[in-house]
This record gives sequence, C-alpha cells and structure tokens, in this order.
Amino acid sequence: SSRRRHTRLQGDWSSDVCSSDLTAPQPAGSEQNFYRLISVPLVDGSNTVSSVLSNFGEAGIENWRLFRWQSGSYVEHSEGGFEGFAPGRGYWFITSSVGSIQTGSGQSAPTDKNFSIFLQPGWNMIGSPFTYDTDWSNAVIPSTVDNLWGYDGSGFTNITTLKPWEGYFINNSSNNPEELQLSPIVSGGGAAKEVSNLPFEHEGAWGIQLKAKSGLVEDNYNFIGSTDLAEDQKDGLDQVNAPNQPGEFLSLGIINDNVHFKKLSVDARKPNLEGHVWDFEILSNSSDEYIRIEALLNGELPSNFKLVAFDKDQQTVWSLDPTQINNKNIRSGIGAEIKRSFRIVAGTEGFIAEHNLGIKDIPSVFELKNNYPNPFNPSTTIVFGLPEASVVTIEVFNTLGQKVATLINNEMEAGYHDFIWDASRVASGVYFYRMNARSLNSDVRFSQLQKMTLIK
Repeated sequence: SSRRRHTRLQGDWSSDVCSSDLTAPQPAGSEQNFYRLISVPLVDGSNTVSSVLSNFGEAGIENWRLFRWQSGSYVEHSEGGFEGFAPGRGYWFITSSVGSIQTGSGQSAPTDKNFSIFLQPGWNMIGSPFTYDTDWSNAVIPSTVDNLWGYDGSGFTNITTLKPWEGYFINNSSNNPEELQLSPIVSGGGAAKEVSNLPFEHEGAWGIQLKAKSGLVEDNYNFIGSTDLAEDQKDGLDQVNAPNQPGEFLSLGIINDNVHFKKLSVDARKPNLEGHVWDFEILSNSSDEYIRIEALLNGELPSNFKLVAFDKDQQTVWSLDPTQINNKNIRSGIGAEIKRSFRIVAGTEGFIAEHNLGIKDIPSVFELKNNYPNPFNPSTTIVFGLPEASVVTIEVFNTLGQKVATLINNEMEAGYHDFIWDASRVASGVYFYRMNARSLNSDVRFSQLQKMTLIK
C-alpha cells in the first residue's frame, strides 16, 4: 500500500494518513533535541539516505548526520558497511535544521502478518515497519530480549507503544541471533508510555528508583530492590542499560559483576534477612555544571533495615531517608567525560558496617578534604568532616592573603558535609581555603588550609 503520513516531532506524535508518498516534517532541534531516534516505515530500492534526507541539505556537521548501531558500535552513514533505510531499522538522526523526511512512493510492510526482525547478539536499533501505532505487548518476543527503549529528547525511557518514524533500542542477551516478530495489530491508542516500577509493586516487595539529571540530559529509569519474584542469579527482571546516545549524554548504570558483564537499569534481588548491596556508576559528558542524583523508596523496608549511600570517590556517606525523595548534587565534567562511583546498602546496622567500604558516617577526627575537581572552572566541591557538632567557618583567600569569599559560617552537626563554590566572579589563579572549627561540646579546635587552582 502507498501512504502519505505527516508527522511532527514535538513531544508526542500526531498524524493524518492519505494516499501518495510518505513524509515526516521535522522542526528545528535545539541543543539536546538535535538528537532523535528515527525509523522510516516506507522505502524502496531507489530511496538512498541522501534522497530521503535531501530536504535537510548536504550531509555534514552543519546540516545533518545519521548513525546506526551495528556490531557493538556506531557507524555513520558515510562509512562503509552502513545499513541504509529499510522497514524495521532504527537510526540516530542529528539535525538542527527544519525539513521533511521524504521517502517517495513504495510498499509498506504487509499488514496481514507479523514482521520479522532478526536481532544480533547485544544491542540493536529497530523501528516500526508499520505506518500506524502498534503495541509492544502484541509482539512475539524471544525470552533473551529485554524491554524496548525509546528516547524522549533528554534520556532513554521504556516504551510500550511502537510509533512510525520513531526508532528504538533493544537488547538481545543471547550469543546467537534471535527472531523478533512485530504484530501489525493496531494499537489500542494513547501516547507511548513508560513502564512502571513493576518488579517491586506486589505485596512484600520494595524498590528504590534512582534518577540522574544534568542540564538537558537525564537517566530516570533505574530500579534496585527486593522481591520474592527475583533470583540471586540472572533473571528476567534484570534489565540492561541502553548505549549512550551520540553527543551529550548521562548514564546511571547498576553494577552486578557476579551476574552481568553489562551495566543494568533494573537489578532485583531475592529477599535477604541481613541486607543487600548495590554499586552503581554515573557516566556523563554533560556541559552543565552539576549532576543531580535522586533516590526514592517505593514500598516498605524491613523494620530492622536502614538505607545508606556511599560516595566511593569522595569517601563520604549520603544518609537516605526512606520517607522522602533524597537529592544530592555532584560536580559534572562540564563537557569532559567523567565517571563517579557510589554504593547503596540496605540492611541491618551490622550488615551496613560490614559493607561500608571503610567509610564512616561520622569521622573520628576533624577532616578537610582536597577540593574536587582541582584545577576547576568555574566551580568545585569542598568536603569536610566533623566528629562532633561544631561552629564551622570556611573562607577563601587569594595569594596576597586577601579574603575573597566566606563559604560557611554556621553551627553544623557531626558528620560529612560538602559545599560547592561557584568561582565564576573571581579571576583565574591559585586560591587557598581555610577551615576553622570549634566543638560545641568541648574545647577542641581545628584549623587547616588547602590549596586550589581556578583555570578559566
């Protein structure tokens, strides 16, 4: 059948269908929205990449670029071996221009039978071969295949409705190719929706949703927790992280080396009377200054469990309150790729003490750690520890001994604390930060000086 479909990429998809050629108008992207996962449901042998995307001008950094994930890495359309447009294939399309994807006339996928896509081991980019919405739940999905990942302009999200013109990532955990069969049955309607916290929604289960956001990029679909539906080894509840998109990205990956060699987005564990440990990493090249991490408990922890997070890099403790959303800001690389490592422990006090990596909630002595990063531009994090409640002052001086900022001058509780100094209003150079602390409960006093370098 020959169809014409107009589709505008502005959050949700909308369309009208009539006879003739197939086009998809694309508005101008802005910043991270330059990146779109696309597919083309109607092509024939004469539709080259250049002809389908001709409305966007000549290929190149100025106008547009097209990538496809093949055999474990991205291949650009100008490289040898690139797999061109065909129904069922997905692509990264990067453009800041206004234009229309236009295929010309051709045959759409038959609508009286399933459409087969043969998935290679590992990650695959796919698209809907049909010119209307279909439900993922109607597909014939191999047992080795994880759920479907879409991209919403800022991060990956789990998808249950396949839409024409949109592309998706899907992981085949088998070492062999597997056949995925997409059903031509029309979807029941509604926008593509995110899968809920399913593994941890039944009675007795509990889960923690982990989110990360930095500027325009985010990674929100990450869950750890305990359920009697899980196994101690690899099981169907575990889900693997999608590959990073080209350009600016942010990825939160759960590490379980005993079971998976890839980072996970969902890691469910069988109930344990003592507790559980999850390690995770944040990888990003965000141009924003900060990365915000969020942790939220769904369900109820066992009554004798506590919840604690450890910053492996800063060697500090992040105490989590199970009754509220917990937020923590960390420094990004401001365009440079960085990796930060953390651990979450849920368990009894004894279990937490056994798995705390030697990082104590309250230090035994006063501490003023080296700032991070150093050198920096324009902000840096200063971490300090108090063995007891104290009056704390932290001041910054230049090389002439002149005070340029007072960062803290307060009474503070025992424990680890951090402060992010924004030095955007001072000149490049070497600075010193000094901490003075006086215990509220004794005559103990502490003073220490550290050096830092601002390079603009």
